[in-house]
Amino acid sequence: MLRHLQITAVLTALTISALFVVKCGLADDKSPKTDELKTDPAAQAARAAIQEALAEFNPLVGGWRGVGQPVRNSNKGSWSETAEWVWELKKDRVGIRYAVKDGKHLRSALLTW
Repeated sequence: MLRHLQITAVLTALTISALFVVKCGLADDKSPKTDELKTDPAAQAARAAIQEALAEFNPLVGGWRGVGQPVRNSNKGSWSETAEWVWELKKDRVGIRYAVKDGKHLRSALLTW
């Protein structure tokens, strides 16, 4: 049970961080464009560096199941949800997508550099 609580706390912190990164990433439009990636070696190197930086989060990739309990040791108001972390490699961006099914607080997030 303690292990489950620790994982839940880490996922919550990472989810909040992912949302922050997504908002910051949308405001800052310095990502290389598709045409630049094909011809510009610097853009290709930047993309590789982003993938390498995100590789630290590889242990998250995969399916997750969890149960939320607003009141400890009580099923009142509890819910279950499943989530999946998946690498998202698109022409114009690289990130790790977090998709939640039946989630109470989040539906999806994108962790990016």
